[in-house]
Amino acid sequence: MATTSIAAQEECTNKLGAWIWYVELTGMETHQAVADSLSSVGIKRVYTKVADGSVDSIWWTEIVDRELIQSYHDQEMEIWAWSYNYPENDLAQAEALYLAAKTGYDGYVIDVESQFDGKAEPLSSLFVAFYNARQRAIADGYISEDFKIYCTTWGNPEDHNFRIDLIDPWVDGYMPQTYVEIWSGGSLIDDLEYWIEVGTEEYIELGASKPIHHMTATENNIMTGDELNRFMKTAGPEFSIWRVPGGGTPNEIWDDWNEVEWDHDFCESTQTTELKTNSYSKVYPTLTTGLINIESTIAIDRMQVVDIWGHVYNTSPDQASLSSFPSGHYVIHIYLQNQSIETHRVFKL
Repeated sequence: MATTSIAAQEECTNKLGAWIWYVELTGMETHQAVADSLSSVGIKRVYTKVADGSVDSIWWTEIVDRELIQSYHDQEMEIWAWSYNYPENDLAQAEALYLAAKTGYDGYVIDVESQFDGKAEPLSSLFVAFYNARQRAIADGYISEDFKIYCTTWGNPEDHNFRIDLIDPWVDGYMPQTYVEIWSGGSLIDDLEYWIEVGTEEYIELGASKPIHHMTATENNIMTGDELNRFMKTAGPEFSIWRVPGGGTPNEIWDDWNEVEWDHDFCESTQTTELKTNSYSKVYPTLTTGLINIESTIAIDRMQVVDIWGHVYNTSPDQASLSSFPSGHYVIHIYLQNQSIETHRVFKL
């Protein structure tokens, strides 16, 4: 296992959340009703689906619904958009983020699952497209640099041959689907703290350098309120639950949700571990016609250039030339002799 670990989120934050698949499946008719219900429980952030593949604002009206956003903001909750995605049609799928940002959402989660198992190039290409859509929304004045992109995928990505290292440069955080209630028929619930830790270490081993916010599921109505609290306190202030009960899931799940300490004070008690905050290396220019310079206060062991398809090119530890490379995004991985790894984005003109 990896010996380093990643802070789940900023200290003294409480952004505990819940996910919505279809509002019709909550048993409530409108997002206003859902916002009222979730606010009364104490939930601080909501993730609602806005697209499945390319944009379809007729089927997924949420993507252009400003009144929906206002319903949650009026209850002092954040409202994030999320979409399920597939290989190919990257630009069409990434347009969902641009429209969500334009509509007023507070953040975006990219859901990638079985369709990307073992597929490095489509995975990398998709996340680059979403990152570019975010940058376009910033340039057009719809959002600021604070607008975050998260990725949600397997709680055990190694088993799915999932290239976390190719996702890492383009996202601000991860939301592993650590569904202990579903795994092995719920037999792993007793060791939920262990599975959260194992999942975090697996993400790090596969190249994650961004915050990790574990989510869980209660659809089978197995986890108790006490077990959800244990999960939440281990996962940290951006813990979330899939999905709002109703529409095929037992309404009794609400009883367990009502036992969750949604107002838990993470300033007093936090289970998160610290992420390296020092940046030892500098890469410049980030917009280049060819030559990249590297400076570091720690001796560099080796350096790699990685294109969006995941192809790795070894280079010297103090300088790299992209002169012969096609135009586009590249990632610079710097392996330092203190065993840390730093990642920098550059664009070849």
